[in-house]
Amino acid sequence: MLPTSRAYRLFSLWTAAITFVLIIIGGVVRVSGSGDACPDWPLCYGSIIPPLELRVWIEWTHRLTNALVAPSILILAIWTTISYRAQTLLVRSSWLAAVLLVVQIVLGGLVVIFGLPAALVGIHLANALLIWSAILLVALNVFRPWAGIAPQSNPRLRRLILWSAVAVYILLFSGTIVTGTQSNIACLGWPLCSDGFLPNNVNQLVNIAHRYIAALMGLLLVYTLAQTVRASATLPPLRTAVQWAIGLFFGQVVIGAINVLTLFTPFWNALHLMMAAAVWGGMFVLVVVAWQCLGGQPTAGDARPGVNLGQPVSPSASGR
Repeated sequence: MLPTSRAYRLFSLWTAAITFVLIIIGGVVRVSGSGDACPDWPLCYGSIIPPLELRVWIEWTHRLTNALVAPSILILAIWTTISYRAQTLLVRSSWLAAVLLVVQIVLGGLVVIFGLPAALVGIHLANALLIWSAILLVALNVFRPWAGIAPQSNPRLRRLILWSAVAVYILLFSGTIVTGTQSNIACLGWPLCSDGFLPNNVNQLVNIAHRYIAALMGLLLVYTLAQTVRASATLPPLRTAVQWAIGLFFGQVVIGAINVLTLFTPFWNALHLMMAAAVWGGMFVLVVVAWQCLGGQPTAGDARPGVNLGQPVSPSASGR
């Protein structure tokens, strides 16, 4: 992959950062119940400057931040096409983010028009995470933290990391359904739900299903991260990525418990949602770094009977 300019690299970081901020503010909108504070769209109460009321301004800040994110993503896509059109991965990733942004704007309007249905709010968040992922892919491939590292061949671990990231994505979607259906306060104990294993109503079912999914996926994630730590001894970029993923994951577990025990105060609820997005970002970065660091050509010692090496990644496919 040809080098990119410093300005382009910094702009890709800016776009990734401001997109993450938008996701965080979106979480604050949900936990504060501000999603319907502006009854119309795209204006608020038919005005650019809405009434001075907290919930209104939380929602309006969300829309204003989106006004920064949207042109940043579009500029990134156009800049990439003009200056780095030969780098297919960058072009496709940046334009994928732009297309998903259009979908996000439409979804945002539908969320308001239809009165914040839980499923649509969940899809709205899921799409926002995909936009952020596409931009992160651009930023990672212009900074290339794996440059100069001799990759190892470990297709099994690469697939395990990928499926663990998919599991985290599903978990985040289920968490949004919990919040959107007001089921987060249905279980006031932790780890049990009101001192029991089985739910007593639909809201408790939604809540406890999310917890059980989190427990199962947590076990998978712990196993994956442990295996990655073992494999990252000679791969510094992979070691750094997995350390961040571990820290974010266990931080989210602690914050989730505190959130329940403090009866979902706005601060801990918002922090819980913010950390959930950060965990996804950490897992996505881990996937990309692992795809580079563990995608080398298999050695003769790897060709053991019964071991499925998969297809080695060619230099053109991996971007090296």
